[in-house]
Amino acid sequence: MRMLRVFFVLVPLVTALGCESGSEEGTPADCSAAEELTNASIDGGRSLTAGTCYVVRSNLTLDDGTLEARAGVTIQFATDVGLTVRSGGQLRVSGTSAAPVLFTGLDPVVEWRGVRLDDSQGVDNAWTHLVVENAGSTAWTGADYSAAAVYLDGSTTVSMDAVEVRGSAGHGLLVDEDVSFTFSNGALRDNLYPAYLHPEVVSAIPVDTVIEGNDNPYLRVVFGNTDAVTGEHTWAPHLYRIEDRFRVDGDLTIAPGARLDFAQDASLIVSADASFTAVGSASSPITFAGAAETRGF
Repeated sequence: MRMLRVFFVLVPLVTALGCESGSEEGTPADCSAAEELTNASIDGGRSLTAGTCYVVRSNLTLDDGTLEARAGVTIQFATDVGLTVRSGGQLRVSGTSAAPVLFTGLDPVVEWRGVRLDDSQGVDNAWTHLVVENAGSTAWTGADYSAAAVYLDGSTTVSMDAVEVRGSAGHGLLVDEDVSFTFSNGALRDNLYPAYLHPEVVSAIPVDTVIEGNDNPYLRVVFGNTDAVTGEHTWAPHLYRIEDRFRVDGDLTIAPGARLDFAQDASLIVSADASFTAVGSASSPITFAGAAETRGF
């Protein structure tokens, strides 16, 4: 008796979400024919097709609507070019673990400016599985310290989960006083500085944040000597550089294992009716020290 042999040929199915340039399975986006994004093309909001590549050659500003980068999107920015999202605009990043969103430079050798949220508020400011790399080329304001790959100021609200900021020529992350944000499962790698934070927002950096490979390993804290902590806050066991005097006007707890290095003549002042708790252990002491090993620094 002859046996009948049956052969099946499996033909891959390309879906609208995957496109030919990338997919939910993590295929890198094809940037050989990237579409250029301009202010006109994002005005009022836009959803960028999953798995595709875009290029930005001049500064983008979004004042209205939501710009969404779906899974697998790559956006390449020209030298010193960045994206600013203002009040009325929002930025949603909908990456996945298999297909993260990538914001990177058009030229791999030189940096781009980064992403700034300036008084941008709303539930659409949600970033998931995003990599921001090789930014921080230019200061966002007249302050020298304002160069950052991700700069959050004004009354911005944003949630970030599985966001990695790496290779910044300035700060990876810079966050001002009135910002409300979360930074879960995040990483700050290979930047000049991992972050510069107002004392009021330091507690948003949780203990599981990966901070490694930065030229300066510490989180910079305090922009000026009128900065203060209000309300209840706990600072995770990271290494902090206190850049200037600041006040505790609320309830501040320092977790075991934390280290606070103070710049020259910097100090911490606990106001009346405030509390400052620093209870370490033999295995996880809390350290207050001068940034330089000099008596009276």
